[in-house]
Amino acid sequence: MKRLCLWTLALACLLCLTACAEKEDPVVFYYPQTEISYHTDGGILIPEVRDTLNREDNLAYLLSFYLKGPINPDLRLPVPEGTKLLRLVPYDGGMVLVMSRDFSQLEGMDLTIACAGISKTCFGLTDLQEITFASGNQNNVLCIIHRDSLVLTDTVTQTTD
Repeated sequence: MKRLCLWTLALACLLCLTACAEKEDPVVFYYPQTEISYHTDGGILIPEVRDTLNREDNLAYLLSFYLKGPINPDLRLPVPEGTKLLRLVPYDGGMVLVMSRDFSQLEGMDLTIACAGISKTCFGLTDLQEITFASGNQNNVLCIIHRDSLVLTDTVTQTTD
């Protein structure tokens, strides 16, 4: 009878310990492909599902995790290596992402793709309507992305003459 009680107690302790373990919650990050496929759905930004160890409510943590880059070798980090998120500044319906100075090296299409990938990731994690990107300090705004204006598919119809 004592052995049965010991085994029952050991099993109960084991079940309690497994219930206390951190569970992994998947989130979706959007990274550009290394090779862009034009005229296809999702030709530039591809979702990558990642496990985050129960931190889905911490946007700063998730973006820092995003900035480490994708696991999939067909995807690439859209920002210069070493780019960091310095701080988040919330405002009504939006958020300013203050990035390290490395981010300000981006321009043209590279800046657009980086802002789109990070914004699409943020929009999937939050109910924010607008993401503003700044570098170094808040006065140096580089890009503003609105949830409603983010178009990621080619909507131009090709015509043949």
